Amino acid sequence: MNQDEIRNLPIGIAFARLGEDSGGLEEETGSNEAKISKSFALLPKETDPFLQTLDPEGISYLESKQIYEILLKSTPESRNIFGRLSGVSGEWERIVHAYEKDNIFLGEAAQIMVQNVNYDIPYQKKQVQKFQQQLAELERKEVEIKRSAAISAAKYSEACQELVLQGVNLRFELLETARKSLPSTFGQILELLANPCFSATKFVFSPRNSPFEVAAAMANDTIDWNITVNSLQIDWDIGIV
Repeated sequence: MNQDEIRNLPIGIAFARLGEDSGGLEEETGSNEAKISKSFALLPKETDPFLQTLDPEGISYLESKQIYEILLKSTPESRNIFGRLSGVSGEWERIVHAYEKDNIFLGEAAQIMVQNVNYDIPYQKKQVQKFQQQLAELERKEVEIKRSAAISAAKYSEACQELVLQGVNLRFELLETARKSLPSTFGQILELLANPCFSATKFVFSPRNSPFEVAAAMANDTIDWNITVNSLQIDWDIGIV
């Protein structure tokens, strides 16, 4: 077995021990986080779209490595006389080297893995179940709303047919119907009121009479309430106008 094969052999580590801090890992990662927070404000975010999606609190070794590679490609000439990067690129180079020193990045990766397995993944699973339940409820409500809309549309169509309306421009159609039918209706009412039997009633309920005049007419008993009509003169066939 050659060295490459030995290097690629899997290492068996108990999951419960992945998150253990046995050599000042928390102190080292805390120092790197402080450097990241300070250097993040100086990042030329217009250089690459990836830089615009980053949150300084969510940057670890992998993100720092990617930032360093982006800056290395965009500013290859920013090196001092010793061949080291200067400016912002140099800051991120030092951050990456601090992670790689004593394999600090491996301990950080183990902690992130434990965090994901114990907390983040179960939380996301619960969120997915919650969203699936909400989606099912919304789909049920959608079916009910569509059914109600279909019933309302059928009733609307039926009402339009009864009124001989198309139902396209309801306000205009109702006004047109009123314009055509009301004159004949008013004519029938005027013809009915022209009957001598309603002369006293027309006086009492005329818009020109005040309430006092109406009361006086009723008090003086000038209205003939004894109205007799021959039953043969009444048209008992009541139709719908």
